[in-house]
Amino acid sequence: MAGNSPTLVTRFFADYSKAKARYNIKDINIWNIDETGYTIGFTYSAKVVILRGNISNFKTINGLKEWVSQINAISIYRQTIPLFIIFKGRQYTDLLWQEATRAIGECSIGMTENR
Repeated sequence: MAGNSPTLVTRFFADYSKAKARYNIKDINIWNIDETGYTIGFTYSAKVVILRGNISNFKTINGLKEWVSQINAISIYRQTIPLFIIFKGRQYTDLLWQEATRAIGECSIGMTENR
């Protein structure tokens, strides 16, 4: 049965309403949170060789790029939490923070440990 069938959608919202009532969840406390990742830095061309018939996604990141995670949140009343950006690694410069704040505005920026 397809995940978007009317029966499954109806059942989902019935279960959702029961859970809201059971745990006394108010609409003001319902948020949509989205995490996305992207790279920043300089781009060079890259070649990826894969076997014919292999259906896989590949990401190539050369040494001059950083992987960044971005977290956004919005409530059902259109309230937002300031953007949260996570740089994976320890290397950064003050200019990076200044440029991010200038480009994005109010946001939180954090670093993860290098592993």
